[in-house]
Amino acid sequence: MAYSTQVDDDQDRKSVYKYDKKEIWCPCLLGTTRPNLLDISKTVVGIDIRNWWKMSNVYGKIINDDVVKGMQTYVERKENLEDFMIMRAKAAYQMIGVDNKDFLAAKYLDELEAQEKVKGTKVMLYNATGVTLTFEGEYDGSGRIGSSPCPHTLHNGQWGVFFHRINDGVSEGGVIYEGKCHPDGQKGEWKFSWKVDGKKNTCFTDCQDSRVRKGNRGSLDIVVKGVQSVQLIHTSTQELMKATATIGNTKNPIFQGIMTLKGVTHPLLS
Repeated sequence: MAYSTQVDDDQDRKSVYKYDKKEIWCPCLLGTTRPNLLDISKTVVGIDIRNWWKMSNVYGKIINDDVVKGMQTYVERKENLEDFMIMRAKAAYQMIGVDNKDFLAAKYLDELEAQEKVKGTKVMLYNATGVTLTFEGEYDGSGRIGSSPCPHTLHNGQWGVFFHRINDGVSEGGVIYEGKCHPDGQKGEWKFSWKVDGKKNTCFTDCQDSRVRKGNRGSLDIVVKGVQSVQLIHTSTQELMKATATIGNTKNPIFQGIMTLKGVTHPLLS
């Protein structure tokens, strides 16, 4: 087993690694002069390494303060923490499809489904909260997440996607993301769940202040119970937080979860 590295300007400066005589394109490891073989092995386990460079489960440029400050609408606004968090959230919501990031995310899911060679739920999550969100937990009632994992981090303005495989004709699962959405720095949770059987698909979402939950299990119990309701659209709001879940009613639907704040669904420019 050996490795070597090189950078080719004609290939957008992606890193090339020789791993068991196979070339691996790893843009995620660009800039690493001597890659750790364990890092490479973790990257390629369960994935066709020849296509790894094409794969990404997060789509979209980060919408941060620099983006917001460049908008004329906000030039005269008061610059405090809460104002800019809401501004970033509004900007992310308005830019939900900019640069075709939603289309690219959905296209990747179609490719991932073809690679998995099984039906399931194509999960798309969008962060329009104004803050960075991190993955906090998952629930698998029936089926499991495929070869592409839940994104660990979703920055403001990014889509995160993954594929949830069916088991015995049913895909039932859920995820929790957490971020510092309160002005005092406290965290909030955005929770989603889905149940797909091709007959009466359902979805559920819930927002919760992290200070009031009773451990991670308490958060998961909510999404487990909630998904038993028969509905294709569900919205939840609590304090500053808002979440919307939608799902199609086929055997391999798209589940879409939007994480945002109250009042950010209105057009940015009036």
